[in-house]
Formats: sequence, C-alpha cells, structure tokens
Amino acid sequence: MGVSAALYSGSKCYFFDSSRYVRVTRGETGPGTTDPAYPKTVSREWRWPDGFGNFGIDAAMYSGSKCYFFEHTRYIRVTRGDAGPGRVDPGYPKTIADGWRWPDGFGRFGIDAALYSGSKCYFFDGPRYIRVTRGSAEPWTVDPGYPKAIADGWRWPDGFGRFGIDAALYSGSKCYFFDGPRYIRVTRGDAGPGRVDPGYPKPVQREWRWPAESPLPPDQPRPHNRWPFGGGHVIGVSFKSLLPLATTAVPELIEMQYTQMRRLCVREAGVHVRFGSVEDLSGDPNLSHLATLDIGSCLPGLPTPEQRELFANRNNAFRREIVVYIVAALQGGSGNFLGCATHPDGQPGAAIIPAFIDPWLVAHEAGHVLGLGHDFTSSDRLMWQGVKTNPPPDILPNEVKTMQKSGLSHPA
Repeated sequence: MGVSAALYSGSKCYFFDSSRYVRVTRGETGPGTTDPAYPKTVSREWRWPDGFGNFGIDAAMYSGSKCYFFEHTRYIRVTRGDAGPGRVDPGYPKTIADGWRWPDGFGRFGIDAALYSGSKCYFFDGPRYIRVTRGSAEPWTVDPGYPKAIADGWRWPDGFGRFGIDAALYSGSKCYFFDGPRYIRVTRGDAGPGRVDPGYPKPVQREWRWPAESPLPPDQPRPHNRWPFGGGHVIGVSFKSLLPLATTAVPELIEMQYTQMRRLCVREAGVHVRFGSVEDLSGDPNLSHLATLDIGSCLPGLPTPEQRELFANRNNAFRREIVVYIVAALQGGSGNFLGCATHPDGQPGAAIIPAFIDPWLVAHEAGHVLGLGHDFTSSDRLMWQGVKTNPPPDILPNEVKTMQKSGLSHPA
C-alpha cells in the first residue's frame, strides 16, 4: 500500500502508515535502517492534542526548527529537533482554511502530501499541487499560476501520481514521492520537477524493507492495523456516467469523491484505492432510460432488472474492480437515496447521484460493496446510516478487517 506521510528530520526520517510510524536513520539515498523497537503507535508517542492524528495523518513537512502535520482539514505546527515528538506550538490545531488560505478551493478537504524544498514548499491535493515561497510563519505566498495539475507540472513516468500521491520526502539533493505501492526518487533543486532517477518507479515494500511490527509491552494494546508496515491492501475503482462529462460537473464530482476515498482509506485502513478508468455512457441511446434508475428497496443481493442492465456495462474494468455508476436520480423504496450499493453477483459496484453534499459518498457505498453494513450509533463514522457523516469519518477496527478480507481487496 505504501505510506500516508513522510517527514525529513535531519539524520532521521519518519514514515507514517495509518496509526503507526517508524523512525529511520539514513543518508540522502537508500532505505536506511529502521531504529529499534519500531513501528510504534502515533497517539502513544507523539501525544498531539485534541485527538489529532489518533487514526493517522495525511501529510507531514519539515521546515527547519518547525514541522507541520496535517490531518483532514486541521494541522499543527511543532517545534522540535531531529528526534522526538517536540512541542506543539500554542494555538494549534488550526484549520487549514484559516491558517493557509490557499486559492481555488485547494486543500478544502485536506491535502495528501507536503514537500520541503529549501526556499519553496509544495503541497499536493488530489491531482493538483501548489508551489509556495516560504516565510517565517504560515500563511506563505502561493506562487503565481498555481494550482497546477500534477501530470502537467511533474511529468512522472508510467502514470505515476496522475491521480495524486500519498507522501513526499525531502532528502537533500534527492526527493522521494510515494503513490500507493510504488515510489520514485528524483534528483532536483529547490524548484522545478527535476529528473526521475533511472529504474523508477519501484515497489515500496521490496526496497524499503520496513519491519512488520515491533514487540509491544504487555500494557500497550496492539493496533488494529496488523498488515506489514507500508504493505496493506489495494482495491480498484472506476467511474461510468450516464450524465455527459463535457457539459456537467461530473468530472469535478469524480475527482472529489475519489480523492477523499483514497485519502481516508490510506490514512485509516491501510488500503490504497487504485483509480481505474472513466467512461461516458450518456451517448448510448440504449442506456438513456436508466438515467433515472430503479433500485427497488436497495437491499443486498436483490438487484432490480434496471440495475442488472446498467451494471452489465463494465468496459475496461477488472473483475474485482468496483464500478461506480453516476445517474440523474435513484427511484424506489422509501427515503431520499444518494447512493445504492446493491449489485448483481460478479459485478461489484454502486450507483450514486451527483450530490456534492457528502465528499465520502463513494467511500460509503464502496464500504457496502466490500461487506460493511450501516452504523446506527454515531454520525462520526463512515458507515453512518444518515445522509451525511461528521468529517472526517471514522473507520472502525472491525471494518478495516472486513475491508481487507474482502474478495475485492488484495495485498499490495
């Protein structure tokens, strides 16, 4: 799966995988040596306030005597040295929107990675990024012309990072970027894309060789994420729309839903969500009557004839890939349906309407496809049965196990 965040810290580097982390002694290149007794749990060792980072973090960035950590829409600034948790500066956590004030909605729901780069810093949000000129304290100045598309600005090989990255690590004249189970090493200066070193991308697990887990004292509970550190699982998701892509907001919906699902699953479940493909079905007259889709009672194992007809369209999707169908309306049963994960056997998928009210709608419906039921106890949880969860949604330990044991998930 890879890692959710990485932090340069002088002679040490830190890597975060859900609620665990490792500390590594290394130079500019190579995996280095994981320090004894790691992995450790983030909450026990870093002791951040207000529950910050208990389930993992999205990004971390070195900045001299300060370090920044990002979790969903919040961040903290920490004063520290090369090793140890340091001290959270007064007044943190803060919201990204209040502290950084990035343009064009960038970072509205959080970021995926941050990269220190001398006088510049880079922040990544889904398929976009910004370059920032550093000052003494945030907010720093976003350089003109940003945000830009990662694909246009960095031009990484083999589709690497096209839909976003999970972590970035400064390392002197080298930088490392992580995208699911793969990573690249780049030779570069303070600004610009630099040059990807020969032989990359490479697999994370094979090259970094992080330990699976460390011995824990009897009084310390084992974390729920028992996959090998940096390992985890992979699921695939594709999108097909009965609404025209060229004249609607569907492309923006797909970007938002995929980015939030990917970020959440990496941070809390150790699952990398691989982006498959997008197909515009709106021009097919044989499917137009399905734009208002009959879903019946939306009960597992009971797809309607219309769901069977629509879900048979799986062009370019792998057998175990979840296909999300975007329609104009869902009809049937009782209640106001935003999505329904009822699907025919052997055709895993869900149907949703283009609702921007919940950025985790696809993650919720995909959870059903992976075997998760509704949660009736807390609106803080991803599988809450109501219309909208409290951000960021939580994934319970037993749900993580169910997702990873699903026949649609496979080891990274």
